[in-house]
Amino acid sequence: MQPAPMPDPAASFAPGALLNVARLAATRAGNHALGNARRRGEVNAISRHDVKHILDVECQAVATETILAACPGDAILGEETAGEEHPAPGGAEWIIDPIDGTVNFFHGLPHWCCSVAVRRGGVMQAGVVYAPELGLVFEATVDGPACCNGRPIRCSVLADPSHALVLTGSDKAEDPARAFRFFAALARLVQRPRVLGAAALDI
Repeated sequence: MQPAPMPDPAASFAPGALLNVARLAATRAGNHALGNARRRGEVNAISRHDVKHILDVECQAVATETILAACPGDAILGEETAGEEHPAPGGAEWIIDPIDGTVNFFHGLPHWCCSVAVRRGGVMQAGVVYAPELGLVFEATVDGPACCNGRPIRCSVLADPSHALVLTGSDKAEDPARAFRFFAALARLVQRPRVLGAAALDI
């Protein structure tokens, strides 16, 4: 009986393997938020233009625990702990937005998501955007197609901006005049602009 071959250490660094970890982290974090939707009103801080939600922190912890269980020594760059983690030599960096569209989530709108991506050596390797209330999982690797719920997707073939529906965002400045000026200028160039409030999901 031949001995089993030694596992290839590089296999765990393959984009597909990293994608599996990102998918698991994103779905666990997103499902934690959805499963605690009754706690939408629990916030750390609230302002005219933003909400700092307790579940943001909890969901990031869920995603972080999932990632580090599979990839110990890697770095976590999360919205709730930006700049607090550094990778081990040769390690990867994981970028987490635990609830993108927190204001939407807070008010009960379903357009929000959890996003997890990973880069190594400055190059993005894989990423997942999970929208629990919409039942959508977007994912891609550096060496494979982008997919939605397992089916390949592609960019729009529209070449004329005047025929395009364009999703954009607004900043959190106290004075909304700048955002309205930008929106008005954009509206003259495209068929319809939209602001839905969750950038990762809009993309």
